[in-house]
Amino acid sequence: MRKLLFSIVALLCAVSASAQRYDNYLPEVTNVSLSETNLPIIFITVNKAVIQRRNTIQGQMKIVDNGSGNLNYGDLTTHSSQNFNYNGAIAIKYRGNSSFVSSDKKPYAIYPTDASGNVQKVSLLGMTTSSEWALLAPFSDRSLIRNVLSFNLARQFMPKIPQAKFCEVVVDGVYYGIYLLTERVSSLMASDAELFEVDRADETNLYTSSYKPYSTAGSAINYAKVTYQPKTANAISTDITAMEQSLAGSSYATQIDATSFADYLLNTEFAHNADGYRLSTNLYKESGGKFKTSLWDMDLGFGNYDAFEGYRNDTWVYNENDILSAQDDPQLVPFYWYNLIHNADFQSTLKARWQEYRKDVFTQTKIDAKIDSLTTLLNANGALTRNFTAWPIWSKKVWPNYKVTASYDAEITYLKEWIGDRLTWMDTNIGNEDVIEPVTPGETKVAMTTPISITSGFNTDCVAEATSTAPTDKDTHPALDGHGSVFATVAVASSGNVLPDNGAITGSNGHTFQLASYTANNCLYLPKTSSSGTLTFASPVTTDSLSILLCGANKDNYDLAYDIQVNYSDGTYDTVNMTEVLDDWCYNRYGTQILSNLRRWRADNDGVDGTLVSLSENKIKVNKAKAVKSLTFTSQCQSDSWGYGMIGVFAVSSLKWVTTGVETIQTPTTREIKSIYSMDGQQLNHLQKGINILRYSDGTTKKVVVK
Repeated sequence: MRKLLFSIVALLCAVSASAQRYDNYLPEVTNVSLSETNLPIIFITVNKAVIQRRNTIQGQMKIVDNGSGNLNYGDLTTHSSQNFNYNGAIAIKYRGNSSFVSSDKKPYAIYPTDASGNVQKVSLLGMTTSSEWALLAPFSDRSLIRNVLSFNLARQFMPKIPQAKFCEVVVDGVYYGIYLLTERVSSLMASDAELFEVDRADETNLYTSSYKPYSTAGSAINYAKVTYQPKTANAISTDITAMEQSLAGSSYATQIDATSFADYLLNTEFAHNADGYRLSTNLYKESGGKFKTSLWDMDLGFGNYDAFEGYRNDTWVYNENDILSAQDDPQLVPFYWYNLIHNADFQSTLKARWQEYRKDVFTQTKIDAKIDSLTTLLNANGALTRNFTAWPIWSKKVWPNYKVTASYDAEITYLKEWIGDRLTWMDTNIGNEDVIEPVTPGETKVAMTTPISITSGFNTDCVAEATSTAPTDKDTHPALDGHGSVFATVAVASSGNVLPDNGAITGSNGHTFQLASYTANNCLYLPKTSSSGTLTFASPVTTDSLSILLCGANKDNYDLAYDIQVNYSDGTYDTVNMTEVLDDWCYNRYGTQILSNLRRWRADNDGVDGTLVSLSENKIKVNKAKAVKSLTFTSQCQSDSWGYGMIGVFAVSSLKWVTTGVETIQTPTTREIKSIYSMDGQQLNHLQKGINILRYSDGTTKKVVVK
């Protein structure tokens, strides 16, 4: 269905390039009166000429701005002595891709001209002198402030962030609502600067990267491509080539400003901007400097996108290539972000920069205050009421809303709550990707998991291997949720998914684990706050990271949080805080579940109930130079007189990233892996060391050697 919708949108884009509306896309309600406002008023006159999308037409523009603290009036005859910030000719056309095709309220590109139609540079509303201006039309962003909020916050860390001013717009005498008059990133550049935009292949003079985007596993997605649109006359494609070459290796700092790229990542991820990295992404290089970044187009962020998991606040946008490629989206996140996020030095930069953000500017208090300031500005003299009278969308779904709110106050509440959850999640997860050597063309990085033998530490039997040994009293055996619930095997459940008899687990991500004997204690059960226990390994393990198989319960009322002390064989240790990173075994919120829809035995029912439960995986990084001998877990779950959160740890595996050498037998443009076999024909659940044969959906095969 998504592929069909994508095709329909693509068709609409093609059609809309030439077909315009004779009425210039009038608002739903056209008799809205604008008498006075605290916002500047932009009057555009085209005398009923049809505004085009690809070509400009001539018109006139007046901007009424009587200054801070003074009202601006819509009646130019009665209030003839008002201050005109601009009063003259313009060239105008529609702008945007999805913001044009999928929005009833259309954005414009504005080019101030002289009387002869020659484009000229001017300063509008105190912003940078420029010959091109964007008049953005917030529509699906019911808050109207997502772009401005992002720009205002980012500008305190990034130097080339556009300014934007709220205005009310009237076209040929009809009130069109609240718009944003916005600088273009190009107007902020020095005359000798290079500016590129990572975007669609829909412009002339494109530069196409020779590097393919990567999946989250580090393999090239061959059907897709990355294209750069030069935005200044000095933009030299060979400089982009040099930048990409450095990012394909470990010497990225010679070509990019790592802090600027970290700032782009943090602001893009803070908003969870679904278009981040791959669309409307500005890269610029000033004379003698390195490549830096700027922001644009953030209105799909902050939980405002219902596709590709764009609404979530607990995932990374930089990892969305897997989702996008499954829908055949042609424009993916460039490969170099994969290499950066898995680089130890860049991770250190990210963490240090995020700490700076969170000290002051990015505190919940400061962000809420900024939101309140913006909404107060829009509320002061009725602009909000006028806008939503012209465009009555409350309680109506418009593309691409995930949350359909019924009022402005409800939308702002949703925005604030979403941001609060996002900040908390980023605090825990920023810069915690596995450290992997840069992936270069012809390589694939594969995560190899190896179950670790545990000799001691399990304190509870949480698997029902037989009816005769299954728990019957929830008070003497409360695990795993206070009802005496434990995982079921085939011996006690006649249908549905159950734990395998041999305890060998392969998750949906291919990671493998080995459960302890079902007839003995097989779970480290941590009830209530400060419960603690240590799992001791049969022998110390040196690895890149550790994968932990576990579950939690009662997340609805009590956070599932815990600490891990990583104990090394040399007597030292590291402490890892795991906060808001574990799903309740009954529902998936954070995407940690890797074995789902399992049956459970419930002691207070003396049988298998109808609830389906899951096992989750959490990963932690460890010191690769040291051997880990044990892990000490301490519950930080909340508790009160009514109950508490519970965690059960079942297994630990080591995880190492290895490089594969690939011999290509055939390379079609699009395909997916259907099965993996060893050389002797045995079907495998995941790649193993040695030679593997991959069979694809189109019937082709590939030989992969894991070193």
